[in-house]
Amino acid sequence: MRGFLVSTALLFTGLAFLATISAFGQTANDPWLILASGEKGSINLHTTRKDLIRAYGASNVTDQDADVGEGEMQPLTVLFAGDPQRRIELLWKDPGKKTEPAFATIRGRASRWHAVHGISLGTTLPELERINGRPFRFALTNDGTDMAEEHISWQGGLLEKTFKEMAA
Repeated sequence: MRGFLVSTALLFTGLAFLATISAFGQTANDPWLILASGEKGSINLHTTRKDLIRAYGASNVTDQDADVGEGEMQPLTVLFAGDPQRRIELLWKDPGKKTEPAFATIRGRASRWHAVHGISLGTTLPELERINGRPFRFALTNDGTDMAEEHISWQGGLLEKTFKEMAA
């Protein structure tokens, strides 16, 4: 679980990419849905860069180097690099072969990608509390490095049940 105002982007990243790469495209009707399990979807735990090219076209798949912390660089694959509404960045478990996504990031104020219950970039704290059915707690801890860890307690609300079921 690494990595609103609590930053909306940070909270969404924590929600959508809990412990594994999130899968999106759960159904053909919603190719922008992001799920925490990573087992299903057009991008899942078994996706490769070659799969991305087949699914989205070579012109929509680009590679860059990414600073992953502590000065370490890794290959990053970007879908829809020129479109902020559809852009998503993938780091790989096997960076040499570019297989098995390890982490995904979306950035900005708004995105077509969304989690369950319509949660996305731009979802406000009051909206999250309404969806959850009660207030929740969010904390960030830092051990002195440039890595932070998110802690979310849904306080027994709907989202606690939703994310627990997805992780199972």
